[in-house]
Amino acid sequence: MSKLQFDFEPLNRVLDERETTKQDAFEIFLHSETHPEKVFDIAKIIRDKNKGKIVSFSKKAFFNIVNLCRDTCSYCTYKAEIGESKLSMMNIADVKNLAKSAAKLRCVEALLVTGESPEQKYDEASRWLRKNGFSSTGEYLAHCSELVLAEGLFPHTNAGNLNKSEMNDLK
Repeated sequence: MSKLQFDFEPLNRVLDERETTKQDAFEIFLHSETHPEKVFDIAKIIRDKNKGKIVSFSKKAFFNIVNLCRDTCSYCTYKAEIGESKLSMMNIADVKNLAKSAAKLRCVEALLVTGESPEQKYDEASRWLRKNGFSSTGEYLAHCSELVLAEGLFPHTNAGNLNKSEMNDLK
């Protein structure tokens, strides 16, 4: 039992790890507008109990594999268009060189980022992939993952939607 640390029963239920209903969640949300410190205190107690107070950090290198994208999301600042100065289409040599540099700098992870299936929208992306020996961004991403793994980096991706075959290739 929580010793009723808070004067608000839904928060005590959370602290006691009792079932929390949708109504409880709504009441906690409303209560947090005027008493956010109580919600933060509960979160801290639960975090400390379940995770401890250790903060971990994993040094990583950012690999902007290709930032063309078939989608047009109004909020996205990552996507580039053909001809823009921020356009990135990393070839295999660039990926290997960055992986070697990242390993020398004691990075642990390689964050491999791509736009979502740009070859479906841009002929340039399709030609670029074929020129490098690949039929899809997902296939190229899997290959890049192997390259960085060979340098001792843990591949981590933000590639948007992938199909089942592409996800299996990344296992």
